[in-house]
Amino acid sequence: MTLRRIPLALGLCLLALGACGDDSDGGSGGNPISLVGRSFVATTADGFALPDAATLVIRFDAGQLGVSGGCNLIGGAYRFDGAVLIADEGFMQTEMACDEPLMQLDADVVALLGSKPTISMNASGETITITGAEASLTLTEQQPPVDLPLEGTVWTVTTIIEGEAASGGFAVSPTLTFHDGTVDVFAGCNNGSATAVISETAIEFGPLALTRMACADDAMTVEAAVSAVFGSSVDYRIEGASLEIIGANGGLVLTGPAA
Repeated sequence: MTLRRIPLALGLCLLALGACGDDSDGGSGGNPISLVGRSFVATTADGFALPDAATLVIRFDAGQLGVSGGCNLIGGAYRFDGAVLIADEGFMQTEMACDEPLMQLDADVVALLGSKPTISMNASGETITITGAEASLTLTEQQPPVDLPLEGTVWTVTTIIEGEAASGGFAVSPTLTFHDGTVDVFAGCNNGSATAVISETAIEFGPLALTRMACADDAMTVEAAVSAVFGSSVDYRIEGASLEIIGANGGLVLTGPAA
């Protein structure tokens, strides 16, 4: 599976699953159902298939929604007219190639969300149903994941951000492991370490010292991009099992082990 390059602004929005909306209440205006800041996982679908391999999640933020769990990350602006969900500005998405059932799920969900469906909620407030003219989707609220600790977790690089693009789907799996003011690094070919002074939202990386083994060109390209974030201060954010590192020389998105 290969993740093609996507514009950086889009990539960061989608990685955050819709967190690029503004601070207004545009996502809930006109609708008595409060959805902002909540994520829902699909349980049943009518009118299209919900593959067993998919864990489809829709998150609603202020004026922006995000979809994950099919093939691609999908995001777009939305608003309500009463109980009608309107997403007439269209959706942005990454361009991964997956098995056909997951790619079809992406298309079906985009079609449903773009069809001006209605949204209803059950009495307990835990389940919503999105109903269009030809399909519907029922989802149950997903509780926020517990954030993994920065230190002691083996973080695997899944996405590299360079300039105005993000890329992934690598043949190698670089890792970072923080402990006691140090980060141990497998950069894609070589192993090494650097100092890491950690504050609440930033990490001050020292220079990265690596072994000097030569590998295939693809691995060396990944290694160079991973190494670029070291020797500088970077911002970081953890959400569940995801770690995002962004600095002046690029950024990384990493995942920790599933619970």
